[in-house]
Amino acid sequence: MRLNGKFLIRWTPIFFGVTVALAPIPALSALDYKFSIIWLAFVGLGVAYALYRRSVGQEMVVAALFALFITAYWPYFYTEGNIFLGHINVYPLVAWTAGLVLLREVYEHLRIQYRFVIASISYVAVLFFVEYIGYYVLNIQISEQFPSILGIGIIHGPPIIHVFYLLAGPLYLVVTDYLRVR
Repeated sequence: MRLNGKFLIRWTPIFFGVTVALAPIPALSALDYKFSIIWLAFVGLGVAYALYRRSVGQEMVVAALFALFITAYWPYFYTEGNIFLGHINVYPLVAWTAGLVLLREVYEHLRIQYRFVIASISYVAVLFFVEYIGYYVLNIQISEQFPSILGIGIIHGPPIIHVFYLLAGPLYLVVTDYLRVR
């Protein structure tokens, strides 16, 4: 394959951007996996905003408000690797924001009947999968002992947290639809 100037001009900045974004991951993972997740979510949100400012900016604001609500209400203290802004833990703040923005983007691209129901069920399935991987594989655990949701070993917290986790995604979709975000 012969490379022409237009190809190099177009793809070289993208290659270096991806390289710079991924370079800190091994060092951050050595410290704590949450730091890598924070970095990837932050970079992903930044890239989404830079590329699709108009279409994703409002989603980010509403998602950040949802994330701020839960992280300000519930004190997240993990067994290791906590970064705080005031009394708000950065990891759940950034992870919730990125997850809700991703949910909205998937919801917007679904062109099927009952897309709200499909998106909501998918949200719960992905939430359970991500919580499982975080808890059992990456060892991301809160420092206090709380029961898990339905006794299945994920989403540890009081019942109000279980309810919020299950309803946050669908509620976010309802609110963003009501506000005509997009």
